[in-house]
Amino acid sequence: MLCQLVLAVILTILRFFLSIATAETILGVIESDADLISVCDYAIQRARADGLCSEPVTLLNATGCKGKYTEGTANAAQMFFENDIAGIVSSRCADETLEISRLSYFAKVPVFNRIGTSVSLFNNEQNPTIVDMAMTTVMGYVMAIQLVMQEYNVSTVGLCILLFCMMWLNVQCKNFKKRKHNRLNFTFIHKSDRSCGQCDSDARFPDRRAKIKRAKKIANDKTAKSKTAKDKTAKNASACTHRYL
Repeated sequence: MLCQLVLAVILTILRFFLSIATAETILGVIESDADLISVCDYAIQRARADGLCSEPVTLLNATGCKGKYTEGTANAAQMFFENDIAGIVSSRCADETLEISRLSYFAKVPVFNRIGTSVSLFNNEQNPTIVDMAMTTVMGYVMAIQLVMQEYNVSTVGLCILLFCMMWLNVQCKNFKKRKHNRLNFTFIHKSDRSCGQCDSDARFPDRRAKIKRAKKIANDKTAKSKTAKDKTAKNASACTHRYL
């Protein structure tokens, strides 16, 4: 399914460029995973075979988001000023993507953002060159779940996600449900245990913050009791020493 989602994103990007391209199009991609680049190459070949892309498209790859945030930014800058790219699929790191978008403002090159967890990247007034593609992936997952639910005649599904879950996924799925399939019910379950099969429902733990607060209070009480016991022992030892001196 991941390959299908990547193909959908790449084909969408290609359609965008086909509307403005008159000669060879150079598309920059900041990505360190060679497998994803292979998928992108395949998507371009498929687009040409299906007649969606008549002009030649060159995929220019450079690494990024590998420990040093400046690597992807520097590689993107080189693409802007030396390779005359028509657009760039940005890094997986939000910091790099923000820096690349600032550079692209002066080069007047669209930056395709695939990060859905950084709210600041969605601000087109601040980042006018950014084209948000992250929600395309989210919608792809939602549509896949929707098809499975329809196949098995299921009206409610629970997605097991981490406690520090990406709230944008929750919001986007709910918005999609309201617009397209209002009868479907997406219920998000917070994962508190190590195994995804042991998820805690909202009914069982209606207020997780209160639970965490109680756990911290118990830990603090234990620390305070331990400190009091140590202080008492030290005081008794001091009194005993003073008595025999």
